[in-house]
Order: sequence, then structure tokens, then C-alpha cells
Amino acid sequence: MFLIRAFLIKEQIMQRRWTAVALGLALWAAGCGASPEARLAGKWKLDLASAAADAAKQKGGDDAMAAGMANMLGAMGMKLEIEFDFRRDGTAVISGGMFGQNKSGTARWKVLKSEGDTLTIELSGDKPQETAKLSVKFLDNDRIQVNPTEGSKTPMVLTRAKDAKAAK
Repeated sequence: MFLIRAFLIKEQIMQRRWTAVALGLALWAAGCGASPEARLAGKWKLDLASAAADAAKQKGGDDAMAAGMANMLGAMGMKLEIEFDFRRDGTAVISGGMFGQNKSGTARWKVLKSEGDTLTIELSGDKPQETAKLSVKFLDNDRIQVNPTEGSKTPMVLTRAKDAKAAK
């Protein structure tokens, strides 16, 4: 009888320990999930091939048509480069150019709403007319699709810059 009781007490203690370990791991995993701000922070570049593919598919085309569009844009010298550097402090540097003409500017950004893999952010410059709300959908860890919520609905696909290990 004593042995059975000791065995049951030992089983209860072990069960409580495993429950505590499982609960601790679950809380740790939940806390380690990147916040929307942390997930967006870093440098993102326009992915012209993905943008061309999306445009071709919206017009009923296939992957071959999309690749052809991307090649055609490149052959025409239409090298459009845009980079967004979303910094953890809520600032952003937006730079880009076409035909060797480069421009850059600064802005502030903040997350207005987060639902699953989609964020709604506000990007604002120094003047009120320089404010835009954008929908940002994470296609995977290295690609996002950015859609203006007002005005033009043309999406941009951005890829995480390979040299951007950590945002400032």
C-alpha cells in the first residue's frame, strides 16, 4: 500500500513538472514570435520580376508571359529600383531611381492594424499630403506585397534585401 501511494505521488509530481515545462515552453514560444514591427523592420527592394508576373496573371497570362514581360522591361532599359528601409525606431528611408536618376526621402511609419499575415501601416512624410495608408501582406519571410489602401490599387512585391541582417 505504501509503495502504491508513493508511486502515485511520484507520478503526480512528474505530471505537474511536465505540465509546467509544457506551459513554460508555450509561453516562451508565444513571446518569441516576432511582432509586426519587428517582422517588417529592415530593407526591402522592389521585385520587378514578381511585379511583372502579378501584372501578367491579373491580365489572364501565365508564368511564361510574366517572364517575357520582365525580360522586355529589362531590355528596354526600364530598370526601376525602389528600396524601403523600415527602421525599428519608426523611421523609414525610401530611395529609388530610374535611368540613373536617384532620389531618397525620409518618413515615419507605424502599424495601424495587424491581422494574421497582413498589416495596415501609415507612412507619413513632413507634409499632410505625404501620408499614405498601405496594406502589407507577408507572402513569406522574405517577400511582401504592398497595396495602397486608397487611390491606385497597383500592388508592389518587395523582397528583403540580402545584405540587411538587422534594422537600425
